[in-house]
Amino acid sequence: MARLSQHRAAGAARFGLVLQQLCRPCLAEISPILMSVPPKIAVIGASGFIGQALVREMMLRGIPGIAASSAPAPLDNSSVKPVRIRYDAAFSDATFEGAEVAIMLAGRAHVLREQAPDPERAFLEANRDLPVVVADAFARSGGRRFVFVSTVAVHGVVTHGRPFEADDPFAPVSAYARSKRAGEDALRSLCSERGLELVIIRPPLVFGPNAPGNFGQLIAAAKRGIPLPLRSISNRRSFISLHNLVDLLLHMAAHSEAAGRAFLVSDGPPLSTAEVALTLYRAAGHPNRVLPCPPALLRTLGRWIGREAMIDRLIDDLEIDSTPARELLGWRPPHAIEAELQASLEKSVTRGRGG
Repeated sequence: MARLSQHRAAGAARFGLVLQQLCRPCLAEISPILMSVPPKIAVIGASGFIGQALVREMMLRGIPGIAASSAPAPLDNSSVKPVRIRYDAAFSDATFEGAEVAIMLAGRAHVLREQAPDPERAFLEANRDLPVVVADAFARSGGRRFVFVSTVAVHGVVTHGRPFEADDPFAPVSAYARSKRAGEDALRSLCSERGLELVIIRPPLVFGPNAPGNFGQLIAAAKRGIPLPLRSISNRRSFISLHNLVDLLLHMAAHSEAAGRAFLVSDGPPLSTAEVALTLYRAAGHPNRVLPCPPALLRTLGRWIGREAMIDRLIDDLEIDSTPARELLGWRPPHAIEAELQASLEKSVTRGRGG
C-alpha cells in the first residue's frame, strides 16, 4: 500500500509539471491583461473643477467608479455610480463599497473674497479633518489606496534658482497651504494605522476651461481684450493642465511604485507669466493688449491697492522638479502646455457682462 501511494504521488507530481508547462504560455498572455484591468476608483469631490474632468475621463476609458459629491449629477454611464454624500456627516461603511482606490479632491481653495469668521479653522476642517474622516471610512470599506491632492505651496510660494523637490522642507505661508500640510501629516498617521497605501500629489496652479481663481480671471480678461501690464515679467513658473493632471491621477491610481510617496507634478519646462498671457491673448485675437511694465513698478502698485500677494504671485518664480513622477512612474504629459492654454481659452465660458 505504501509503494502504491508513493507511485500515485509521483504520478500526480509529474502530471502537475506537465500541466504547468502546458499552461505557462496561456498565463503569460493573460497576466498583462489582468495587470491592465483598472481598479474601481472613488472620486470624492466629483462635482468640482478637477472632479468633473476626472469622472468624464473615467467614463471615456470605461473605468468603474463612484462619483461622490454633495450635489451629484446624473451620469449616463453604467461604469461610474453617482453617490450623494454630506461632508458634515458620518460616512457609512458602504459609501465606498467595492472601490480599491480613493482620490480625495474635496476641500477648500480659491477663496477670492474670504467671508469665514475664522479662515484658518475653515481651511483645517476642509483640508485636514475631512480627508481623515473620508480615509477612515474608505479603510473600513476595504479600500487599498488613498490618493490625496495637496499643493506645492506646502513648500512655499517662491523658488530661488532651484526648483522645489518632494523632499524639500515644508514652509507653508498661507492658511490654505498650512491646512494641506496638516492634512498630509494626519493622513500619514491614519493610513499607517489602517493599512492604506497613501499617495500624495502636490500640483502647482491647475489650469483648464472654466478654471476657478486667478487663472479664470486672466481668461476672462483675455477674451474681453482688457489691457494687462504683464509683457515684461520674465519669471519661471510651473503649471499643470487639467487634462494632464487627470491623466496622472489615473496613472497613480494603479501604479505600484506610487504607493507611500509624494510627488511634485507639472506639465514640464516652466513658463513666464508673460508667455502665458501672450498665449491666451493671441488665442483671443488681442496680442497687443499685453503691455510692458517694469515688475518693480507692478510691486509698488500692488502695495498701493492692497493686492501685494497677488502681484507677487505674478512676478515671482515657482518652479517644480517633476522628474521622479516621470522616471519612477514612466509618466509623460499627454498634452502640450501651449495647446492646453489655447484650449482653455477657447472652451471657457465667459461669465458676466461682455461675454
